[in-house]
Amino acid sequence: MLAKTVTVNATLNWQETIRGVAAAIGEEAKAEEYIQQFQKKQSEVAATMEKSGAKGKTALFIMPWKKSFTYWSGSRMALYYEKLGFKPFEGMSNVGEITLEGIGKLDPEYIFVGKDYTNSSEITLQDLETNPVWNSLAAVKNKKMFVVDTEILGPLAMGQFKGLTYMQQLFAGSR
Repeated sequence: MLAKTVTVNATLNWQETIRGVAAAIGEEAKAEEYIQQFQKKQSEVAATMEKSGAKGKTALFIMPWKKSFTYWSGSRMALYYEKLGFKPFEGMSNVGEITLEGIGKLDPEYIFVGKDYTNSSEITLQDLETNPVWNSLAAVKNKKMFVVDTEILGPLAMGQFKGLTYMQQLFAGSR
């Protein structure tokens, strides 16, 4: 006999997805508890960021990819922009490619670089250390460029929770 098969619509909103899975297995209360814990931590981290002065500062979330970078913005990064208070750049889609020169034109106050876990980029952090465009960026000059676990750039619950923990640790010391 085969186990019961259930289909759950997966979206970029992990709360909807986790509620769908929980409903299928009869664990709605646990899902709501997890979501409430997440929202509580989110509020705490937002307060920490505001106290640190990071709220309202521009931030760019990128990962080296081939000869340029992939960036994430919009609804995929709503946690960081809408909930925690980083200022997004106008006109950017949810995901796209951007060159180093494009990053230079934006000149973000914070840069979060996801580790290139695929090793498919021709750009390395070591190469960037000697690049004049990279070194002219406000975030780099002001030591506000951070290499992060790529999972925090994703839309899933575990990555988002890791992102909250990372930001909490980063801004608790008012960097």
